[in-house]
Amino acid sequence: MRSLAKLMLTAFGVAVIAFSLQPAADAGASETLPLAGSSVPTAAFANCVAGLAAEGGSDPRPIGCFATRAQAISAALGVPRFAAMSDRDAQNAAETYDPAAANTASFLISTDYTGIGATGDAYYWYTTGPCTTSTTWLRGSMPSGWNDKFQSNVVWGHSDCGHNMHYENNNFNQPPYPNGASIDCGYNLGSCYSMSAMNKKTSSEKWSY
Repeated sequence: MRSLAKLMLTAFGVAVIAFSLQPAADAGASETLPLAGSSVPTAAFANCVAGLAAEGGSDPRPIGCFATRAQAISAALGVPRFAAMSDRDAQNAAETYDPAAANTASFLISTDYTGIGATGDAYYWYTTGPCTTSTTWLRGSMPSGWNDKFQSNVVWGHSDCGHNMHYENNNFNQPPYPNGASIDCGYNLGSCYSMSAMNKKTSSEKWSY
């Protein structure tokens, strides 16, 4: 069995994660998710967004890809004003954004990156609520073109997802491939600055409280 390192996320580059900040309510409570009509083919840009289904729930929402990380964050959270910001400002705003206080329906729960240390192409995952003791979010396979791509991960503080398992095989290493490797990049573990032995091996993911 492979030995997997679980590494704590530290401040790096422009992707400084400051989850200790207190969430602040957003004034744009009526803002809605701008996916329809704003998405482009996955291959066009390097900042993509997908919704997740809860365990036992319906299929994920449509995927959209965007020219900047700020636009992807805007789509994931349903806050249009974030799209016009710089990538750094949008990330800082998202770190202190509280979807529950803003009464919006979208939670940005994590971001996977193709490079180590939150660099490279980015994939943003959003849901209709946080992780809870009774709600687990699933992705049984990666979107087309994204299998075996990720090398680092950030779990967002307002997600309440203490665990974000990355699995080497589809369907969470269940049969017919039950012996795959895995790594937990959850918020409780500080996310993954690097996925170490799981670099470029993620084929499915699970988010839980």
